[in-house]
Amino acid sequence: MEDQKTLQVIQDEPKLPPALLRNVCFYTPPPDGSKPTYITLDMKKDGVRNYPHHEANIIIRDIRGREEDFTLDTHGFRAMADSSVSTIDFSNKQEVEAVYAPKVEKLLLDHLEGTFKVVVFDTTIRRAANSELFHRPVRKIHIDQSARGAYLRANQSLSIEYARKVGAGELRFRIVNVWKPLNGPVVDHPLIFADSTTVREEDLYNQATEFWFWSSMSTSELVLLQYYNSITLKTRCEHGSFNLSGSKEETFTRSSVELRCLVLG
Repeated sequence: MEDQKTLQVIQDEPKLPPALLRNVCFYTPPPDGSKPTYITLDMKKDGVRNYPHHEANIIIRDIRGREEDFTLDTHGFRAMADSSVSTIDFSNKQEVEAVYAPKVEKLLLDHLEGTFKVVVFDTTIRRAANSELFHRPVRKIHIDQSARGAYLRANQSLSIEYARKVGAGELRFRIVNVWKPLNGPVVDHPLIFADSTTVREEDLYNQATEFWFWSSMSTSELVLLQYYNSITLKTRCEHGSFNLSGSKEETFTRSSVELRCLVLG
């Protein structure tokens, strides 16, 4: 029998694209019922936590060739083409904020219907080979913002008037991450994301959740991930990264940039 950890293709359902069976990490609450805590004093080392991780082999399907089947408002993610940033020096944070951030703002204004204002509030460069833990791809499946955290972010990053309207429910707001590889094709530690229509709010892990990735992503492609939508909690995108090769010999070449944005309208 072929080893499940090899880069095998699983024809599990005739109407679905080929898929991989890979090990992915999920959060598990502290066994004693206490509040989860994570403490680190060194960015280059793993911290101390009082909760375990649950690892499970899951099926991860490929959206390549089916990019148009998924939308931000329904599934929580969207695949897009983008070739506008080839000359940006992403090692220069000032250049990223001065040149790339406005391009991202325009991208969202142009492609997210009803949007009239975009505020970029965070820029992160992740490199698989980075010695600092917090700047490497995140393996655990997670969502960046809770509902409470989303409104706190709105209060911090928006003007007083916009923040008031958001808090009063007069303005729709979303938090969207624009994720893009800086080298390609991506051959290790790719982004993994869940179809929000298969995720239940009460679940930490459910075998019924459908996970996807975009194989061989290039620098002319990007993914939008929706973390919060003030209209509905049903389209918050769980995401993380995974070992593509399924072996200990996985390379560490992936580099990516992600901009988290407040989207009004």
